[in-house]
Amino acid sequence: MIRDSFTITVKKDEHKGLYDELVDIIRPEFDRIGKSGHLSYVLESVGQSSVTMCPPATAFNNKSAILEAFKRADYQKVPALKFPIIQNYENIQYCSIFVSSNSIEITPPFVPSGKFEFLTGDVRRIYLSATIEFETDFVRAFGRRPDIEIRPKNDAGNGERLIIFGDKLHPSLGKQKLAKKLAASRKVLIAIPTYSDAKHWALVGTPPDTSEFTDSLEKFRQSNKGTFLLVSRIDGIDLPQDTCRIMVIDGAPSGISLMERYMIEGMQLSNLMSTKMATRITQLLGRINRGRSDYGIFFIYGQDISRWFLREKNVALLPELIQKQVELGNNIHDEIPYMEEAKLNEFVDQVLTVKDGKRDDGWVEFYSDSIKGIKANTEAISAVKDRETKLASGALAECEFMTALWSGDIQSARNTLSDVIDKIAITDARVAGWYSVWLGMTYEIAGDPVTAGTNYRTARSRLSKWLNLPYTIDSIGNSDAKVYGSIHKNLIDLNSSGTPQLADFAAKMKVAVRHFKDPSRSAEDHEEALRFFGELIGLESTRPDNEFGSGPDVVWHDPASGYTIAFELKTKKDDPALYFKKEVGQAMNHIGWMAENRQDDKVQGVVIVGPPGKCDPQATPVDEVYLCEIGRVVERMESFVAKLDDFRARITAERNVIINEFGTLAEWQLEGWFSGFASKRLKELR
Repeated sequence: MIRDSFTITVKKDEHKGLYDELVDIIRPEFDRIGKSGHLSYVLESVGQSSVTMCPPATAFNNKSAILEAFKRADYQKVPALKFPIIQNYENIQYCSIFVSSNSIEITPPFVPSGKFEFLTGDVRRIYLSATIEFETDFVRAFGRRPDIEIRPKNDAGNGERLIIFGDKLHPSLGKQKLAKKLAASRKVLIAIPTYSDAKHWALVGTPPDTSEFTDSLEKFRQSNKGTFLLVSRIDGIDLPQDTCRIMVIDGAPSGISLMERYMIEGMQLSNLMSTKMATRITQLLGRINRGRSDYGIFFIYGQDISRWFLREKNVALLPELIQKQVELGNNIHDEIPYMEEAKLNEFVDQVLTVKDGKRDDGWVEFYSDSIKGIKANTEAISAVKDRETKLASGALAECEFMTALWSGDIQSARNTLSDVIDKIAITDARVAGWYSVWLGMTYEIAGDPVTAGTNYRTARSRLSKWLNLPYTIDSIGNSDAKVYGSIHKNLIDLNSSGTPQLADFAAKMKVAVRHFKDPSRSAEDHEEALRFFGELIGLESTRPDNEFGSGPDVVWHDPASGYTIAFELKTKKDDPALYFKKEVGQAMNHIGWMAENRQDDKVQGVVIVGPPGKCDPQATPVDEVYLCEIGRVVERMESFVAKLDDFRARITAERNVIINEFGTLAEWQLEGWFSGFASKRLKELR
């Protein structure tokens, strides 16, 4: 509700003239960064890019034109426009703008909760929630961390659930076919995220019009069979006990705002949205399951939600009972892989049928014993709690950043994000990349293209090279020099900025090396240190496993040459180490992941970074799996920094010559780095 109060939404079918005028205002901003084709791609609904974000300074550059467009549309007569415009009117220049083929959304990138006196100060408040498990979303909404948390025990949501994953059923059991057959004798609630998704369910049912919703829902409550399509509703609809026992969830319960869609689809900010998703899934599972005595069956379909459930850290965000119910469902699928129709019908009858006032004793006993026997993944839960506690400090900084901008204090706004960004990057590099976008915006509007460019480059490295950010701002360098790869280009650009910039980068590199080789630091710290060092030397450096839940721990990529190094870090193993079959298999999975997700990259294998040791004789690594000892990585990193120290204090002409000699050496191209790391094949250490 708080986010919505700051969100101006212009729908094309309701305000076509205003929509078209706003498109004309923002189009030159895309032209300026060479992205006019991308905007047309989105506006014409081509392909999968359904929403995009305007360059960050778009609202600042066009504040007057945007406000005049709303005035011409007589916005004060339209409540849906009037109230959010009132909230944003004085500070619309600091807003982000999102565009799709059917709507435009103007909203601040973070919620300026501090603007509201009733949310700040010393007023004592009690907040009530049935579903929020972690504090990050709470902090983003209210701009404060709760002092005391009270968790009374209650039965709400503690009913019996059988969770079945559609992609693990026999392929002949399509979701529409399954729902239609079940609805012939029972009631089935079908939850879908958008009205466009409803088209795929046309043969089963159609969602009621808004004006008919209440009557249609009541009719469904009173019926004995049939379907009801619930679109983008995760709360406020209760169908307990016999009013409905079966629910089909087709797709993750995503928000309908353009901003949220872009954050998930365009920037893949999965960790940022994971707590929201957990809350929504918990609420969705509660639509037909309201208390301890309730029971029901849930069918889960859709790649997005199925992938979400595959990550242990995501499941750990759910209440403990639901975690166990997910595990029970997976165990049943393991016992009966690709369950066919006859077996599924038998299961449904066993779970739901009541005879002589009693349910099937075998199932009830099996469910009870299974839930008691399943232990929650305490390691994953602990890791998630630690992550969310760290991210909560970033959420607080987001509020302070936006509140300071709202009061015109740009310097204080920068300081709040700058103070936390490096810490947040260790926990979630993509969230830190989102912060870099808006730090860059504050420097761009202040007329500092160099610092803006540094932040934008960091954002592209951590999020996506396809972000709509000005490339020209960070491309200041010696245009006459011949460039040999991204590392060389980075040195040229740094050199053109002068010795203070070189000194600053050398200092940052030394910190990254120090963190990487510090055995007292966590594995997460080591991953971020290696990633950050790659970014500093001029590469696209990412942490796929942290960002997507799969893939190598760290990936270095040189866009100029297309060359890529994939790292799997085992820095916390004992010295000497034994590399087990599971760890070798993990590295070999990364080879497949790279082939599938980075098809155009030149990849020669995966480098395991860890202590010296042996490979388990039971493991059979392929030639493309290498072991590089931690000390060897540190040696290469320190050698590079030493080279930088050697020439950074020299005069400009000397630095130009040395950089061109140093930057063109084969050992300092990315392929040379790989050769330095990949000296030992793991299979040779069995």
